[in-house]
Amino acid sequence: MGDPLRAVVEGLRGLCPELSGLVAYAVVFGSRVSGTARRDSDVDVGLRPRPGRSLELLRMLPEVAVTLAERSGVPLQMIDVAVLDVERAESLPFLYRALAGGEFVCGDRRLYVEDLARVASMYADFRVQLAKVGYMRRYAEKYAEGCGGVARG
Repeated sequence: MGDPLRAVVEGLRGLCPELSGLVAYAVVFGSRVSGTARRDSDVDVGLRPRPGRSLELLRMLPEVAVTLAERSGVPLQMIDVAVLDVERAESLPFLYRALAGGEFVCGDRRLYVEDLARVASMYADFRVQLAKVGYMRRYAEKYAEGCGGVARG
């Protein structure tokens, strides 16, 4: 089969024009891109829906995955296709990993760069908030410890 990542990228480049009304851009990400893949690792594909087309794209994911497998020659079970819904940003760490650690394949590169900047900024704020929560938790633990394990009012 050769290199599954390169095969999927080529298959995706061929599929992008057909999906252009539905998909703004496509990326590949995950262990195959980062170089940490095992022999049985899948190829992660992220598709950024055009505004208002998220649900339609979500419904089409199985068909997109099958078509991509057929065109790339990579077994279907080795391809994982996900919707990158940057507008909703429900899974910020996932979006950050997909965009910052991924590789742009095709579509609107300008929008990809804008999304990457937006998600990176939101993720940085998120990390700061997590650090603050951790700091407050450690402060409360140390305070309770200093009070003999019982916080005093």
